[in-house]
Amino acid sequence: MLPKLLPALTKQYPALQLDLRETLTATLLSELKHGTLDAVLVALPVEEPDLEEAPIFEDHFLLAVASSREIDERKRMGPDDLHGENLLLLEEGHCLRDQTLSFCGSIGQNQSANVGATSIATVLHMVAAGYGVTVLPEICADTEIADDRITLLRFAEPQPSRRIGLIWRKTSPKSEDYMALARCLRNVTN
Repeated sequence: MLPKLLPALTKQYPALQLDLRETLTATLLSELKHGTLDAVLVALPVEEPDLEEAPIFEDHFLLAVASSREIDERKRMGPDDLHGENLLLLEEGHCLRDQTLSFCGSIGQNQSANVGATSIATVLHMVAAGYGVTVLPEICADTEIADDRITLLRFAEPQPSRRIGLIWRKTSPKSEDYMALARCLRNVTN
């Protein structure tokens, strides 16, 4: 989102000072609750009664496979197509790992590689090398896939996805500012 978001924010809010942080969702939520962060962009829902959330967009998942495989790119994939695949996941604590396992169910847990990757880039390098397949959020596709050794496949309907939203403390005096930020984010992602 940042390549689209930052120019739009700079244009619309030239005096805005952003401090950006990317880390595990649990860490972001803790820092938000303790006042270290003002607002965070995360996968929803967040079941925290003291936090307000504003949905931004639906982020569909794609399946990343090595391009060397003979696969019809028009075919829509389903969880059953992952049987026998080496499903590469991020390490424990990453919400994408949990979301992938939720979609793939026991397939992912029984056949995932013993990989401790902390970044999508690392997992994608492994896919490109033919070590396995992975599930990738569509929002990452443009910035993460610069390797013609990787082919992205869509899933069958209903396509698995996650809802991305902005959250902040309900007690914050800047709630209207965060709602305006959420509107800006929606405009950038549509």
